[in-house]
Amino acid sequence: MKLSLLVITYLVCAIELLSKSVRRSVLENAEIHIPPIEKQKQILGLHKTLLQEKRLYSELIENADKLMNSIASEVITGHCYSERENK
Repeated sequence: MKLSLLVITYLVCAIELLSKSVRRSVLENAEIHIPPIEKQKQILGLHKTLLQEKRLYSELIENADKLMNSIASEVITGHCYSERENK
């Protein structure tokens, strides 16, 4: 796989950003908003739902791929469902 110069530049910049450290004083003075427990539960529920949705979409895509491969195989070999049903 060939990467464009733009993609390589982006990746290098991303790695540089990730490798920079944050000063302790910045972290100590940073305000971190923690939502109420009910809101946290809602967010967690949404996250779980989205993970399940992604899994189901992956299964649908996998099943569609299997179906298309099966149909292509039958077309190539000349064995179709209609021929089997007529015999």
